[in-house]
Amino acid sequence: MQITKTIRFAFKYGVPIIVALLVVLAVFDANNRWSVAQKELQNFPSQKAILVGMGFSYRGDISERSQIYQLLPGSGSPPRVLRISLRSDSGVHTKVESEGYLSFSPQLLSALATLAVVAYIWSKDMACSDSSRIARSEKSK
Repeated sequence: MQITKTIRFAFKYGVPIIVALLVVLAVFDANNRWSVAQKELQNFPSQKAILVGMGFSYRGDISERSQIYQLLPGSGSPPRVLRISLRSDSGVHTKVESEGYLSFSPQLLSALATLAVVAYIWSKDMACSDSSRIARSEKSK
């Protein structure tokens, strides 16, 4: 029973916070794109790039900064996931991690399913709170 409450709590509060954070990062990136990424994304001019992840790592004297972009389909180009990395010891690396609708569709469906679960949990909790509030008001009469 406790695990169900934990999962429910994570979906109810954790997922909306993560989605909001991703939206803020994507908007910030759209207005202030990393210069290394801007240069690499010029190789995909027909596709709109949306920041979906970023990371920093340090191993001794070597540091790496990476950003992951979802490239939306456009003018005959399939959707792609692109990782752009800058390592202090070797320079810029650009890697297409997945390409095509076969990889894009499951990502989109899982995102929509997650949002549907969050909406269901919130609507169920709101209905329960409304019914308990009505029951309390009837009890006080």
